[in-house]
Amino acid sequence: MNQEEFLKLKIFVSYQWKSQQNVKKIYSALNNFEHVDVFMDIYGIRAGMNLYSSLASNIQKADVILACVSRDYVKSKNCEREIIYADAFNKPIIPLYIEKIPIPELGSIGFVLVRERFCSFYRNPNVFENFAQTEQFADLMQGIYSIVENKKYSITIPFVKKLNIESIDETNVLQAVINFRNDEPIEEINLNASNSIEKNIPAAAQQKKHSQAAEIDIKQEFNFLKVHPVIKELKFLVQPNILLNSIGDRSYSEKRSNSRRGGEVYYPPNGWIRYGLKVSLAFKNLNWLAKDGNTNEWAVVYNGFKNSPLKSELFQKLMDPMTNKFGPHLKNSNNLEYAKAKDTNTRSDSYQSPCGIGIICSAKPDIAEKKTATFVLNGTKYKMLLQCRGDPVKMRIPQTNHEARIFNSSEHVRPYAILIKQI
Repeated sequence: MNQEEFLKLKIFVSYQWKSQQNVKKIYSALNNFEHVDVFMDIYGIRAGMNLYSSLASNIQKADVILACVSRDYVKSKNCEREIIYADAFNKPIIPLYIEKIPIPELGSIGFVLVRERFCSFYRNPNVFENFAQTEQFADLMQGIYSIVENKKYSITIPFVKKLNIESIDETNVLQAVINFRNDEPIEEINLNASNSIEKNIPAAAQQKKHSQAAEIDIKQEFNFLKVHPVIKELKFLVQPNILLNSIGDRSYSEKRSNSRRGGEVYYPPNGWIRYGLKVSLAFKNLNWLAKDGNTNEWAVVYNGFKNSPLKSELFQKLMDPMTNKFGPHLKNSNNLEYAKAKDTNTRSDSYQSPCGIGIICSAKPDIAEKKTATFVLNGTKYKMLLQCRGDPVKMRIPQTNHEARIFNSSEHVRPYAILIKQI
């Protein structure tokens, strides 16, 4: 992210499909300002982008959430999920009441919205005829400015209008977006593709794009806007800073085949749900996360928990004790089982030497699962693993257990995702 992008205020627009014509006028008015980046899914989600992952990612990145509240919005389960998800990440929300709705009729989202500063657009029946010139728009801008001031963003206010207004592309809206905004079923094929856009794309380019889309394929019933109860409980992951990265989110409910990472066999965590960590906060160079056979690529390993991760163990593994900021550092195990065993990893810089004391991981998630603690939340049993990458040159494979992976220093093994499974 360059400096210019950093100084842009990111606004996410949440709405129900029947209000989209009026909401587009809100989008256009805000999009006329410099240093403002407005996300509305009909413009921001295109072919090859996964719907749920894109929505979750843009909510996480947003500085302000605009909830365009109508009676249909209140009834919408998907709009409700967006608000709950945004609230879980402690995002400032400005409700824009397109229709007058008494508080008791707001339903479950009322618990979130009544705490927020709001704008009553319904008071002016002609509000959308020349929206940018209305008192309601001025009220909205004051609400946005107050958030900029309270959060101390390095953005000059009031905003300056753009000299050249960019045209807005309203063609090729994904069918998945339309279905989502109408709370209609979304076919899995529509999550990542749009035939109308692909007609003029060469076959080779389409094949490459679809192979990339397959990497973020998510089952229809798995919606990342549903905040997992375990993630809700681990508040340090989202407050005061967001340590999660939705780009790494995956559902492994369907079995995936083994592949290779860092020259080693990669065993996918089939049966688990994965939440990506924002590793860029701790590591500037991310070559170790590559998956294309790069020489600097690290192997995938799994690390479990001796005790419940909800108490302190996960916090201790992910947070730097000196700065209290995100800084993954796994600790050496007290288990001496492999300390004297010979290292059989021919790529290791200690091949044939004793493995020594270190951090014990596993190459296979099913083996790591057997050794990680079961914990209970709200009467439901879960297990958790950390999906990590390990330096293959610093990875010890003990002669007595070829499935174990030993690392003598936390510098050589890095968590990049949290895995959760309901038992």
